[in-house]
Amino acid sequence: MKQTHDVDLEIAVRNLYEVPTNSTGKQSLQFSFATKMVHMLNTRLPVYDDMVESFFHLPFGSPKEKMEAKLKRLLRSYRFLEKEYDRVLKEGLLEPAITTFRKRFNVGNNYADEKIIDTLIWKFVSFARSGAIRDGTILYH
Repeated sequence: MKQTHDVDLEIAVRNLYEVPTNSTGKQSLQFSFATKMVHMLNTRLPVYDDMVESFFHLPFGSPKEKMEAKLKRLLRSYRFLEKEYDRVLKEGLLEPAITTFRKRFNVGNNYADEKIIDTLIWKFVSFARSGAIRDGTILYH
């Protein structure tokens, strides 16, 4: 059964930011970690990381970007991601790939379609980064 607890990503990110990341009290915006954490509570929520960011060509900030500006940018990108996953699922755009994935890896319905999309994106980007995609084709090794 899919988990569908109500969670607020922004609150999770802000709470994590308040926890120092080292003994000097340095704070760090742990956005990707927070999306993984809220995904554990609601598996229908996508995970946001550099692979997803790369796949969708989402904007990334500069090292000098202030925390509030960075959080605003990341939350805007995450809302896009939620809407895009919803659109892809409602329109059945990845239905054959999701069905094949479920059969190939023997995963049940408790493994959310959104998680399958994440996995497909991560694998595609991984192939791309390793140089496996050339001239519009994927070279499997």
